[in-house]
Amino acid sequence: MRLHPIRSTVSLTLWTSILGLFLFDGAIGPSALSAQWRRVKDSVGEGAPAFLATVDSEDRSVSFFIEYSTEEACIPSLALKNLRSTPFPYRKDRSMDRALISFPSTQQHSLEARPGSPSVYFFYFQERKELEALIFNFQREPRFELSIRTAEGKTLLKNSFDLKEASEVIPRACQDCEKTYLERQDFLFPDSSQRPLEKTELEMLSAPLLEIARNEILARKGFIFQSKSLAQHFAKKKWYRPRSSNPSLSPIERANIERIQAMEAERRKSPPGPQAR
Repeated sequence: MRLHPIRSTVSLTLWTSILGLFLFDGAIGPSALSAQWRRVKDSVGEGAPAFLATVDSEDRSVSFFIEYSTEEACIPSLALKNLRSTPFPYRKDRSMDRALISFPSTQQHSLEARPGSPSVYFFYFQERKELEALIFNFQREPRFELSIRTAEGKTLLKNSFDLKEASEVIPRACQDCEKTYLERQDFLFPDSSQRPLEKTELEMLSAPLLEIARNEILARKGFIFQSKSLAQHFAKKKWYRPRSSNPSLSPIERANIERIQAMEAERRKSPPGPQAR
């Protein structure tokens, strides 16, 4: 499993997905775009499924994307796609601009941003909880305004977006990704019984994936789950052999379970992730 470090670094995954919306068979052409949120399934990398929640700006000049890719453990990525012929101010240097997302409630989120090409802007965040707080507001606010400025304070673009359907579309994209990801993976951490897990490996995972990561340590030892959902999940894995209600755990396994529980406790203090209404 390939995870982002603390600072999310957007790879070509999202760029490939965005291009796929416009270039490949079954793609959504410019004439089909609207100001409504929509969910799009795509494939990235070597055919890894990805799920996008996307909406056009009210003036139809740009599209805003939230991508959940099974290639990236469904860690959300954000990008802006240019829909007009006028290019973004693309620079070959690695300098960052500043993006500000503002809501009517006066909530604001500041992110670093950089054009990946004349057609796409990528957004960067420090921690999962920072992005979860932003997505939480996407689901409860009626609209948002996005502005991007240079380090010198020059405004590069400013657009408004409707959020009416976001409370349905964003959770579905996230949940579809996590369901598909778990079906494709035998383990989230195949070696969690042999080595200590690092905090950086855990902090970008969602709460549902943390729960699976914790319980797969027990499942590997044949634990019999009372939870119907966990029992059903692990029953699909060929390696799972339920045989004990009290399996013996090694010091490394106990420590890893405690590390994951600590991260789950941190997650409960933060705004919830995408929730279907």
